[in-house]
Amino acid sequence: MITIATSARAIAVIRQELTDVVLPTVTDQRAIMSLQMIDFTLRQLETAHDNQLAWMREEIAEIDALAAQVIKENPASSAVKAAVAAHEAKRTNNLDLENARQEYSLAGEVLSCIVELTMSVPGGLRDATMAVMGRRLAREAAIRGEFKLVGQV
Repeated sequence: MITIATSARAIAVIRQELTDVVLPTVTDQRAIMSLQMIDFTLRQLETAHDNQLAWMREEIAEIDALAAQVIKENPASSAVKAAVAAHEAKRTNNLDLENARQEYSLAGEVLSCIVELTMSVPGGLRDATMAVMGRRLAREAAIRGEFKLVGQV
């Protein structure tokens, strides 16, 4: 049976080789900093790559549900309605990553309009909006990982 490593696994192997084999042989400080920047970027890719499409689809669905709730409770929310209409016009729901990124961007605009509408009014919609934003920020923080200054040990 032929097995294919996930992209995350392939990236992890590359990172390990750079750290264990290449980095110890490098003495030039600029090159060391470059390798550290490469490792930081590869770590982000490793974390995000295999699950990125699923995460975007989950967030889009969550934003859609929140938008429906906002429109139901605020029928005059024209900015949210317009953003939802723009998102719906481009929706494909296919598994192509580039299309999903475009839809995710449009869903982000919907969320932005919801934030503008709900943040100044205490209550359930603001709480629901903050919960969606909190989960989104937590996922972004997990992907970015711990911040380290390049060139620092």
